[in-house]
Amino acid sequence: MNRFKTLLCGIVIFFYSAQELKAIETESGGIFWVSVEKRFNKYFMIQMQQHIWLDNNFRNLERYMSVVDFRATLLDKYIYFDALYYYRYMHTTSDESKNTHRYQLGLSGEYKLPHVKFSVSSRFESNYIKVEADTPYNRCNWRNRFQVTGYPKKECKFAPYGAIEMFNTMNWPDKNGVERLWFDFGTTYRINKVFSMDFKVREILPLFQVQNRKLTTYVGVGCMVKL
Repeated sequence: MNRFKTLLCGIVIFFYSAQELKAIETESGGIFWVSVEKRFNKYFMIQMQQHIWLDNNFRNLERYMSVVDFRATLLDKYIYFDALYYYRYMHTTSDESKNTHRYQLGLSGEYKLPHVKFSVSSRFESNYIKVEADTPYNRCNWRNRFQVTGYPKKECKFAPYGAIEMFNTMNWPDKNGVERLWFDFGTTYRINKVFSMDFKVREILPLFQVQNRKLTTYVGVGCMVKL
């Protein structure tokens, strides 16, 4: 009987979710990035990234973003401290532009098994946003990300992964909670010890917006360099 009730609840949740998604407008886009990483020793690392995002079915340059990530090892192979700075230029389909200075502080960790790696990060995020012809404002999030990466064989150059990231908005008036979700599915391909590629699909699901909600599917390609 308990199994029947569990199955029945699962069916109800599935059909409810399907009806919710039907009411959401869908669009596609692209994410392209280059990442350069330099490790000074076993305790300190710096990473620089350049991102370009396209949305509105690849017709709009949604954002250009530069990122600098400083990482310090707290517990070797397990726990790290992260400090990041972003500059982000965004352009919406309604012809509105935003310039953002973003700061993140937090912890990340990982645990490896022979063929699987579990990764998690938790970061406080502050966004100083200036909109065209408008006064600047600040917006804060708490971001949590969980990722599982598989390593089919020791000599295999492919590492498939899946990840979910939650954006918990902290100072949006009357709407504190999980603002949106990111779902990533992809694989990295290691060319050699220096170069690797990343191929993924990202689904972005907004939760706060009642009108003009969009389920955006991004196709991503990235190049990563380890010096």
